[in-house]
Amino acid sequence: MSNKTYNLQDLAWLAGIMDGEGCIHIRKNKVTATSKHKTTNYSLIIKIGITHKPTIDRIQKIFNFGHINISSINRIKRIFNWNCMSYDAEHALLFLYPFLITKKKEAKLALKFMRLGSYRKGQKKTPISVINKKEGFYLKLRNLKKYSY
Repeated sequence: MSNKTYNLQDLAWLAGIMDGEGCIHIRKNKVTATSKHKTTNYSLIIKIGITHKPTIDRIQKIFNFGHINISSINRIKRIFNWNCMSYDAEHALLFLYPFLITKKKEAKLALKFMRLGSYRKGQKKTPISVINKKEGFYLKLRNLKKYSY
């Protein structure tokens, strides 16, 4: 993790945006005939999508990582999305966690998920015990989203 320090007001503001407009999820990629990975792969992803571009630009500036893309609702309205994954997502959640309210349980689960580590370097095969634990976190987070709102 970097030694960057953040302004507490920025983090509190950003946590409010995350609580209202953000999404914390675990992406599950199953092995296919054309995939490079040898076992099911799970990745933590966080995303914030809003129609106000200056807000997304400010989020990008605060963390200095992640990606911005644009999607459309219709021909007039555009949604600007800031998203990041894996260790960048973990980094963001570690700093936002104290300020989160609505998404605090999801963030806690996501941070525990990240403690399982990554086996992707060198495309090593992930032990089945770790896959089972990651699947458990994947399902818990999905259920938390279904029944907490």
